[in-house]
Amino acid sequence: MSYILLVEDEPNLRLFVQMNLCRRGFDTAAVNTAEEALQMILHEPPSLLLLDMKLPSMSGLELLETLKRECPSVFPIMIFSVWARGNEAEIQQQHPAIFGLLDKPIAAPDLIAQVRSALELVPVPV
Repeated sequence: MSYILLVEDEPNLRLFVQMNLCRRGFDTAAVNTAEEALQMILHEPPSLLLLDMKLPSMSGLELLETLKRECPSVFPIMIFSVWARGNEAEIQQQHPAIFGLLDKPIAAPDLIAQVRSALELVPVPV
């Protein structure tokens, strides 16, 4: 099964992103912690990971480090954060699968365009 996993601790933004993706036909699961995301990824890797960098407990950067060690699957990862711009090089060094960065606040057209571009990288199962 292919799905998009959204990791965002801010409830209104999580709902906004999930609703916009679902309205356009994307199967989307949403969680609010990196720990929940890690469990889902280890059980069934997503086609795309949308990851907030500032999360409670385990940060997005810590999740990326854990994924490098524990998850052999490679899938595109999109980062969204208030502080992403200007830190692109630092963030992209954290994981080889980072596809792109989205600034907060996120505009729906930008979100959908970036998601579609990232999913084009995912091989279609035969």
